[in-house]
Amino acid sequence: SLELMPHSVYTFLEMVSAGLLDGCSFILNALHVLKAAPLPYDGSSASIKAKQFLDRGLESVAFREYSPAFPHVKYTVGFAADGSPSFYINSEDNTEIHFGDPCFAKIVSGFDTVRRLEDMPTRNGMWFENRIGIREVTIL
Repeated sequence: SLELMPHSVYTFLEMVSAGLLDGCSFILNALHVLKAAPLPYDGSSASIKAKQFLDRGLESVAFREYSPAFPHVKYTVGFAADGSPSFYINSEDNTEIHFGDPCFAKIVSGFDTVRRLEDMPTRNGMWFENRIGIREVTIL
């Protein structure tokens, strides 16, 4: 909800509007989250991608907002605890684990895609064997 998490929602929408998430990748499946990061899936430079976020002033959220009215339940989306532009999808109820971290969105369709992500092979039971690309992000 924009009323509950205005800064986080605005920051994410600005990242999408600027095309910053295009070409990023999902990198991790651990602790009941699927984490996406500003690491290109096509082998291009990670430092160039990071600079794009920095140039737009979107390299992190300005502050960690949290609302207990919008907890980290299954299929919600949150920003990484370190404030980076990384975000994650909760694959289970992570309310206690991620209490205090921004939780700003929920998945309303495409659950089969989330389940396919969960089934992708990992190294060390954590990192995806191959980065899973985010071709394009669009605001509907």
